[in-house]
Amino acid sequence: MLSNPVKDVKRLNEIVSILIKYGFGDMMRRMGLSNTVEQASRLIRSPISNEMLNMKPPARFRCAIEEMGPTFIKLGQILATRVDLFSPMMIHELEKLQDDAPVMPYEEVEPLIAQALGAPPAKVFRYVNETPLASASIAQVHEAMTKKGERVVLKVRKPGVRRTIEADLRLMHSLARLINIQSVELRRYHPEEMVREFERSLRRELDFTIEAKNSERIARNLRKFKWLKIPKVYWQWTSESLNVQEYLQGISAKDPEALDRAGLDRELLAQRGSQVAWKCMLEDGLFHADPHPGNFYALPGNGIAMLDFGMVGKLSRQRREQLIRLVRAIIFQETDTAASV
Repeated sequence: MLSNPVKDVKRLNEIVSILIKYGFGDMMRRMGLSNTVEQASRLIRSPISNEMLNMKPPARFRCAIEEMGPTFIKLGQILATRVDLFSPMMIHELEKLQDDAPVMPYEEVEPLIAQALGAPPAKVFRYVNETPLASASIAQVHEAMTKKGERVVLKVRKPGVRRTIEADLRLMHSLARLINIQSVELRRYHPEEMVREFERSLRRELDFTIEAKNSERIARNLRKFKWLKIPKVYWQWTSESLNVQEYLQGISAKDPEALDRAGLDRELLAQRGSQVAWKCMLEDGLFHADPHPGNFYALPGNGIAMLDFGMVGKLSRQRREQLIRLVRAIIFQETDTAASV
């Protein structure tokens, strides 16, 4: 089943042992992984806790995904949009997925920054804040200041991430083929095609130069919105493993009370957010594909800052025209037209 058995069998055992730990061993057996389930069971050092047993299956599934790491967290965040595949309860749990990870000590981060820059950070920047602004599974973010006094953020890719993701993607391809063979019910969702598309998206996200190019392209498309701010890219320091961008500070869209305390107009912010979304999707065909509240900040004067363009979506002209027809049909309650799009 595995395309690279020597490298992948350990990771497969890790993943299956996590699923067993959260009560999904029978699901693995039904997928034809009985032998792997028996092997992985030996890796589990503690029985399922009473607290875990009392959790609903969707909540246990979310916890399992979080423990499995970056590849599966990203997949879970995408699956949270698939209301055609999952129950409302499962969708609700998948929407909670947070890509948070333990902080790497700066002593480990500094050599990564130096390798990407080709020089010690102290020679390039006035200072780098050793306390990170954020730490996710793929990267860690630090504030810094240039020699000219400009505040920037350094997004540095964590070591070993690419290797783990490559192994996980190989396993996903193998599992998708297995599902295609053994599950008539799930075959209609084209699992192999879904994994291929997910792989393309995730590989793009691993290359920070692609993220930087995405941000500049979307910034050009949206330049007419003077209240919209997208961080400037510092290309002289940006590379595949390091993204250096302008530091923007605002209020997260997930903190409505803070928005009110700052005297911001939430309704106006929502209208402006909708303007951005519709222009990106219907006019430009290039849009932010990871629009959770942590990637959007409110700025003074009811401005909006958009961050993190690692995941973008594209719509062909034909798809945009179909979407316009669908939206129009919904507005005018033309059910036959909506069904035919």
